[in-house]
Amino acid sequence: MTAEEVGPEHRADLVARTRATGLEPWAPGEHGHRVRLIPTAVTGRRIVPGELPPAVDPRAYL
Repeated sequence: MTAEEVGPEHRADLVARTRATGLEPWAPGEHGHRVRLIPTAVTGRRIVPGELPPAVDPRAYL
């Protein structure tokens, strides 16, 4: 994964879309930075509509 700060050097439409997301930081104070995450690979579990995983792993114990 690649991360880069979104700033004036990016296309104007990308900067506008990033600011228009409405995301707000959790911590109080001034936070003028936006970071763009660019995935280079997608891995993980496949989720198929209509199929749910078991509620509890049968190997688990309580």
